[in-house]
Amino acid sequence: MTTEERLEKMERELARVKRRYYWLLAAVGLVVGVCALVWFGAGFMRMVQAQEAKKVIRANEFVLEDENGETRAMLTLTKGDPELALVDEKRRPRAALGLKQGVPGLTLYDEEGRRRVLLALNKGEPELFLYDKKGQWRVILGICEGLEDENGKLRATLAEPVLKLYNEKGKPRIAVGLRKGVGELSLCDNKSTSLVLLTLQKDEPALFLNDEKHNTRAYLGLDKGKPRLILQDEKGNPFWSTPER
Repeated sequence: MTTEERLEKMERELARVKRRYYWLLAAVGLVVGVCALVWFGAGFMRMVQAQEAKKVIRANEFVLEDENGETRAMLTLTKGDPELALVDEKRRPRAALGLKQGVPGLTLYDEEGRRRVLLALNKGEPELFLYDKKGQWRVILGICEGLEDENGKLRATLAEPVLKLYNEKGKPRIAVGLRKGVGELSLCDNKSTSLVLLTLQKDEPALFLNDEKHNTRAYLGLDKGKPRLILQDEKGNPFWSTPER
């Protein structure tokens, strides 16, 4: 075999090796490309799915309108507190749910847009207010700090249930509740002085009649199962009782 023939044979072998090398590089590149596409595609799908799952809408105010373009509901911020307001077809407020200085509350309005019901929290305890047409509360029901008379005034003590009825001037006239777990019924005058108090003492009924200075003038109740009546002067000194002791 001549030298030229040997060179031609080596060139053909080298060309075959080059072709195999190029095919190998192409195969490796194809595999890498497919893997990259799969990896990027999976990441893109995860991103799309995450965005679809959130569906977050951010705004400072939302307004819901009816088919006539009239506002029927609003979700707004008032001094940093959120509020949801429901409006009737005459654009009068009928209900509102929101926070006021961080305290949650629900307000209901009548046909004239006047507040008639308020459900809120007072010092972390629930209270229900019922208002008359003049905007004055007439009934309060809630878990308040209890009932106790001090110098003729209704004073809060323990967190216990209480029901208070008010006159048209906002003065409490009747209060029913618990004091230290004992039921009480108190009748008050226009100055919020408790004139009549019905309660239990040592699990026996007791009725106290007080004057305008909150001095007990008469007592009627049971003492160890026996009825007892005591009359007292303005200084609280008993001057007559039955049975006598």
